[in-house]
Amino acid sequence: MIPILEWNDSFNTGVSIVDTQHQGLFDLRNELASAILIEETTTVISTLTKMFNYADLHFKTEEKFLKEHSEFDIHKKKHGDFLIKTQVFTRDLFKDKETASSIIQISVLDFLTDWLGTHVLKYDKKVFEQLFERGLL
Repeated sequence: MIPILEWNDSFNTGVSIVDTQHQGLFDLRNELASAILIEETTTVISTLTKMFNYADLHFKTEEKFLKEHSEFDIHKKKHGDFLIKTQVFTRDLFKDKETASSIIQISVLDFLTDWLGTHVLKYDKKVFEQLFERGLL
C-alpha cells in the first residue's frame, strides 16, 4: 500500500490561491500513487505530465507574490530544479514505457512526496510568513 499524502492546515501559507494550488499538487501526487499501485504506466506518465504543467502554473503564480523577497532567486531555482527533475523522470518512463521500472516509479513518488512536504513546510511557509510580517502581503 502506498500512503496518501494528506493536506492539512499546517501546510497553509495564508495566501488562498497558493494554498489551493498546493492542494492540487498534493492531489496529483496521490493520483500518481494510485496509478503506480495498479501498475498503469501510461497513466503514471500522463499524471506526471499533468504534475509538471500544474507545477509550472503554480510556480508562476507563487513567484508573483515572492518577487519582493530577498531569497526570490534561490526559491525560483528550487522551482526550476523541480521542473527539470520531473521532466527527466517523465522522459525516462516514456523511453521505457513497456517495461517502466517500478524502481523509477517509486523514485518519482519518493521525490514528489519529499519535495512537496519539505518545500511547502520548510520554504514556502517561511517566505510567506516573512512577507506578511513585513507588510508586503
